[in-house]
Amino acid sequence: MTERRVLVTIQYSGFGGYAVYCDAAEQIIKEQCPDVLIKREVLPVLGPRSEGAFDLLVDGEVVYSKRRDRSSVYLQMSVIKEAIRKQRKERRHGKAVYGEPSTFDLPNGAGSGSHTGEI
Repeated sequence: MTERRVLVTIQYSGFGGYAVYCDAAEQIIKEQCPDVLIKREVLPVLGPRSEGAFDLLVDGEVVYSKRRDRSSVYLQMSVIKEAIRKQRKERRHGKAVYGEPSTFDLPNGAGSGSHTGEI
């Protein structure tokens, strides 16, 4: 069952107060989408002048990345929820039921798009 759940990864720098943003983001995402798995990754500090980072990934795809010229983190839940919805849709068991479009044609042209009730 867990392989069907969407993974949201929050990557952040271990300095600059990003842990607070991570806590808040995790709480909000869990309230809005309680079935997702949330994973935290603390990024290493590369040097004394390295800038903070805060990224949010849904199944490995970046949904949000803090811009360097901004000091705060602003997450649009509509964007995050849409990315989660797309990943949920890809996991549905029913999508394989219909097969490939090339297999829709039935013998003698019966599958040409009109449904007559007979096969």
